[in-house]
Amino acid sequence: MTRDERGTTLTELLAAMTITMIVLAVAFSVYYAIHNATTGGMERYMDKSAMNGAMNRLAAELADATTVYVSAAGDEIRMTNGSGARAIVFDAEGGTLTLYAFSEGESPAGKLANVTDAAIRLATRPELYARPRELPAVVEDIRLYNAQGVPVAGASVGGGAVVRLAVTFVTSDGPRAVETAVKLFHASA
Repeated sequence: MTRDERGTTLTELLAAMTITMIVLAVAFSVYYAIHNATTGGMERYMDKSAMNGAMNRLAAELADATTVYVSAAGDEIRMTNGSGARAIVFDAEGGTLTLYAFSEGESPAGKLANVTDAAIRLATRPELYARPRELPAVVEDIRLYNAQGVPVAGASVGGGAVVRLAVTFVTSDGPRAVETAVKLFHASA
């Protein structure tokens, strides 16, 4: 080869290709890291928003309740609030909490009797459960405790008592337990 020939040598070409591959690898690594951080942050935000929405709704329903009944299995919470009644049904297989208007069309005494009746279940008396609204979070477990920390199951609580609601949510980072205390409404207060 003579000195005046223009072009690149094989060594120069390999060096340029190596530098290009390094730059592309760094660019891909930066993109991948930013993508994972953004996706993880969005998943955490969505999980937290769903948990907050569900807990706020549950706490509001319990705070308005004068009487709360928890099924023996702990998968259903029924409550009366003035002239209305509500039921929160936990589906362990689907991981859902569904809020129902309960025992509509009944007299207040009939509603209270239905709320505290252990024989009534969604599977046996579906006509008592109306207007289902699924709460926006995936749930692993739900429990209601009295003020002393004893689980309430197969019993009712009322008269302005303080109850603790503990819900374990399924999140992208694994299960997360959230707890809140609520004072039930006292009808004579």
